[in-house]
Amino acid sequence: MLASILFLLPSVIDFDSCRVNIAEALQNFCNKWSRREHAELNALSEWKKKVFNIIEKCISFYSSNEHLLPPKPKTSYRHLKKGFQDLHSKFVFVPADKASNNVIII
Repeated sequence: MLASILFLLPSVIDFDSCRVNIAEALQNFCNKWSRREHAELNALSEWKKKVFNIIEKCISFYSSNEHLLPPKPKTSYRHLKKGFQDLHSKFVFVPADKASNNVIII
């Protein structure tokens, strides 16, 4: 069994980017659903508005209560992140045995 390990570094949440990605995903879902069900493209428009209103409430809540978010990184991990991405693109990490920290790099 091959497994790929991704090391996640702390990062700042970009709410604007999240909002754009969620809006695109909702629109794609509505389009695919409409085609599959042979419905009008705006058939889910009310549902989409309700879902996006919930997302907006969550974003505004966390924007005004930043103390509830993970702390922002104190140092720049950009060089480490690039190094891990390079390592991840060139090699595969395979578990060596049942212990979670024992891996083979192929």
